[in-house]
Amino acid sequence: MGDDASQITILLCAHCDDYLDDPRPLPCGHSFCGPPKNCIAKLEHQGQLACALCQSRHNLNPFRISHLFGIREVLREIVAFGVPAAPECVQHGNQPITHFCVDCNVELCRQCHRDRHSEHKMWTYRKYVESNAEHL
Repeated sequence: MGDDASQITILLCAHCDDYLDDPRPLPCGHSFCGPPKNCIAKLEHQGQLACALCQSRHNLNPFRISHLFGIREVLREIVAFGVPAAPECVQHGNQPITHFCVDCNVELCRQCHRDRHSEHKMWTYRKYVESNAEHL
């Protein structure tokens, strides 16, 4: 798991597909943006938080989850000083890859996902990279 794609995706929030901002961890180990984006709160469904990556459910109040001490500051520095660019879409060169179409076995940007693959079985690009890390 040492290639650029896997290193980049570990820094991304699976909810907003942007770099983690004030990350908040779930007990399953996955992290999502805290304030001001509050992606962690957007995972709430029927009184539980459902992880967007592994679908595990947690009985937690999203506003009471502490940030990752030290990690938050390091992530801000990494983003401020630049991180390796995410892979770009072949069709839309300036758009980052955000999804993987399981049906077509192809990496997609948001526009490709919306325009041609919206009815297909889809993974986030992060989930795809994490599940295939040893093969990438």
